Amino acid sequence: MQCFGIFHHENPDSFPKLRTLKKMSIEAQYESFEHDNSWGKLYNTLRTKSEKQTSELSTSEAKKPDNKPRNRFRDVFPFDQSRVHLQPCLKISSDYINASIVKFSDARRSYICSQSPLSPTVGHLWEMLWTQKCTTIVMLNNLLEKGMPTCATYYPSEAESSLTFEDSDHCHEYIVTLVKEAAVPVFATRWLKVVRRKREGDDSSPPEERQITQFHFTNWPDFGVPTCPDEFLDFLFAVRQSGCFDVKPNKQECDPVLVHCTAGIGRTGTFVLVDVCLALLSLYRVVDIPTQLLELRTMRMGMVQTEQQLKFCYQAVMAGKKRLAVQTPAASPSMKLRPTSISVSAPDGASASSSSSTLPDPQLSASPEPGSPRPELLRQDGRSPSRIDVAPISSSPPDDAHSDKRQKTEESTLTTSHASKSDVSSGSSGKHVTVATLSSSGNDVPRPVPERVALNGETSDGSQQSR
Repeated sequence: MQCFGIFHHENPDSFPKLRTLKKMSIEAQYESFEHDNSWGKLYNTLRTKSEKQTSELSTSEAKKPDNKPRNRFRDVFPFDQSRVHLQPCLKISSDYINASIVKFSDARRSYICSQSPLSPTVGHLWEMLWTQKCTTIVMLNNLLEKGMPTCATYYPSEAESSLTFEDSDHCHEYIVTLVKEAAVPVFATRWLKVVRRKREGDDSSPPEERQITQFHFTNWPDFGVPTCPDEFLDFLFAVRQSGCFDVKPNKQECDPVLVHCTAGIGRTGTFVLVDVCLALLSLYRVVDIPTQLLELRTMRMGMVQTEQQLKFCYQAVMAGKKRLAVQTPAASPSMKLRPTSISVSAPDGASASSSSSTLPDPQLSASPEPGSPRPELLRQDGRSPSRIDVAPISSSPPDDAHSDKRQKTEESTLTTSHASKSDVSSGSSGKHVTVATLSSSGNDVPRPVPERVALNGETSDGSQQSR
């Protein structure tokens, strides 16, 4: 049985054209699909269109005999045009890894979407992270699911302990040390130190060291969705708060962020789609989820694996839109609130995002044209310009020094009548905005669950697969 495309509907012609959906708001689309119970039709329509779009894309490298053992499933491959190339120093081994480069220039986002490593390919994962200059890992599955291994261990589980892995041509060793771990109910954050050194003691190349941050969502079942959008958004904004999506000067996108689950398409696709849509909403105040999903599937096959995950994407984007206080073109253009998220502390000695409030940028009150980029949100993580938390609204007037400085700034920069009248203090006290979010429960008719087929019914490292 194949991984994709087992949902069929009798009357696909009754479903609205995709170009019609573009004229509807996200909320209107969601209500329409809920009312008609047509999530399956939407999923099928997008599946058919994406298959046509990618019919000319090849996966020949993944199907070579030497590379087949590196695939966790026999029907989930990266496209040759967007696959990540390993960089073996001796050039004697294959440069293949089951991972794809995913870029959204308009959203200023760059990801590497990957399957979880097999036992023989754990060193390949660290080689890829090193050569692609990734400093952040987003892990969306667990090492064991339903009693079966779904990810080889690639990081230590005990603080100050280390694991050593070899790269693809046994030229370098990667020594991975767990510096610190912090856990909350649905996810954990780990700070890792990675040292790369020559395997055979070549003193001409001294060891190199880097810091890697891993965000691990622990409450997301395979083929399923998180319990509610709130807990997922807490996780997403914690990732954003780390600064991993910041765009460096003279760059079009951020440095790549590694995102993986078991196959690297279902949960991984859901995470990427929601983040991209919220980034586009912050910049342009409009986004079309089906269009972004079709674009995503041209870079890695099968992204967002079930109609339940597609529905969850809508729920998470709508709830995230409220958190970001994004104003749609039909709403007031002034933006008085900052995005909100939970705080994640860095280990001692490591850099972390500042947790102190800042005065609002006077340009926030300007009225951007609908669909035009918003300069104050170009960092794409909701932090404008240096943080992500909602600025508390103080009930007391600001001190005279802050008031005079702010008045001079506003007089010299503001040219619109939509200026915010709310004073924002730099303290930690004040009233915060509570945002209601959607529940992920619904009245969907149960549908068959697709299955992925592992190589010969087993993972490539010989363990029995969980599907």
